[in-house]
Amino acid sequence: MGVLFNQKKIRMKYAELIRLEDLSTLLSNDFDGLEYIYRGHFENAISQQILSMAEKDLDTTDGREAIKKRIFFIMVEGLQNITRHQEVKSFDKNEYHGAFFIQRQKEDYIMTTGNIIENKEIKPLTEKLEKINSLDINELKKYYLERLKDGEISNKGGAGLGLIEMARKSGNKLVYDFMPIDKDNSFFYFQTVSSISSKKGNENAEKKMEAVAGTLDYIKNMHKILNKYSVQLQYKGNFSQSSILNLLGILQKNKIKNKLNAKVSNIMIEMLQNVAKHGANRGENGTPACFYLMENQNNITLFTSNFVRKEDEEELISKIEFVNSLSKKELNDYYNRVLLYFDADEKRTGLGFLDIRLKSDKKIMYKLTPYNKYYSIYSIYIDVSLTNIQMNALIIEATEETPQVNYNPANSKFIISQRSLPENAIEFYDKIYVWLDEYSKNPNPLSFFEFNFEYFNTASSKQIIKIMLLLEKMAQFSEVKVKWFYHDYDEDMLQNGQRFASLVDLDFELIELTEDVE
Repeated sequence: MGVLFNQKKIRMKYAELIRLEDLSTLLSNDFDGLEYIYRGHFENAISQQILSMAEKDLDTTDGREAIKKRIFFIMVEGLQNITRHQEVKSFDKNEYHGAFFIQRQKEDYIMTTGNIIENKEIKPLTEKLEKINSLDINELKKYYLERLKDGEISNKGGAGLGLIEMARKSGNKLVYDFMPIDKDNSFFYFQTVSSISSKKGNENAEKKMEAVAGTLDYIKNMHKILNKYSVQLQYKGNFSQSSILNLLGILQKNKIKNKLNAKVSNIMIEMLQNVAKHGANRGENGTPACFYLMENQNNITLFTSNFVRKEDEEELISKIEFVNSLSKKELNDYYNRVLLYFDADEKRTGLGFLDIRLKSDKKIMYKLTPYNKYYSIYSIYIDVSLTNIQMNALIIEATEETPQVNYNPANSKFIISQRSLPENAIEFYDKIYVWLDEYSKNPNPLSFFEFNFEYFNTASSKQIIKIMLLLEKMAQFSEVKVKWFYHDYDEDMLQNGQRFASLVDLDFELIELTEDVE
């Protein structure tokens, strides 16, 4: 690469160093055993992605299928419990979003959930949990049948049946705690311990709970770190193509997708695939590593941490320092040369680092932490700004043949209206498509598109659907709302709107205009 290794070239602000120190040490900490953490808004689609990761992890674990199914059931119930109880109308603070933790300690899976509850719910919930913890396996089965028959079903679930089943299937006591937030609300931590071992019964329960004693306190302290750095998602485990797709799925289905524009998503994919392909100590099920996503008001931070061999450190740092030393023009020139060098080994060219720097327009922050005499822990993070470099508005005045176009990123409103009868529709709409394609690379969190045609010809309809398909692609990373206007007397325009709406997956609203509405 032409750049010598020089430890003094590593430059970080104190706060950045502390952040890396807090997070990178988790990879080497054998006690926590954290597999993954999700912190944020929960919905069914997100839960499915989390469960998919859990299911793959269980599939690679030795143990009877029936036991694995019991553990999976407990995870399902825990996630559903958060989804049902996460909303407290009087409370809206990001640091107290719902949270889901999975820990793996030898034969045990420890699931911890957390969500806001109103203080008035603490007493009845505590009584219910204590009642469950006082019963043995046979008594729990009897109690379940009684509640199933006589229990009062609420709009948030059924009579504590899920709690009873989690106690039955785990064979252990339920662990819980309440952390006061204000006079009206508290944060409810709930923990279950399940063993992959076939041994079960009350004779092992006390030893089991002693073995994992203190894990809830650990999780509560971990939660403070997550809140401190606004960590939205943490995954620690074996990285493979499958886990990458699940992580991406979780983030794109979360409310954070309004901020996860195409740029952030692409950088994240590159970082994760770089770990999966090139991390040291790669095994049959992937590469052991950590990933974090941190959300702040003006930026999203992506963080990865994985093992590297001692003998590879010098070359690794040389690559990063070389890429960090290049100007934007030099980055593009070097990237082009690497692309055209077909015989080059991607791992040796540093193409992934080049791609990350180009897309983020930021230097790559990194840290190497000694682990043992063979390996070090290599951590990098990238801050991606959420503030758009504002594009100029696209304004096209209407003619007798062509529509009026007012595409203005400043107010996130994009309007096309009047008649569209161009002789060459491709030529006219091409400048709209080119502008929109550039905007879609880094769109606003929310964009409104309004179509208000008096009439358009067949040639225009092909260009309109082309725009719609681009909006559909953009909606994967930011929120897009489409409004299609039609007059109450114009059935053809209504049918056109219905046709477009059926062809694309968009938030599509048909709006009727009456004679007295302009």
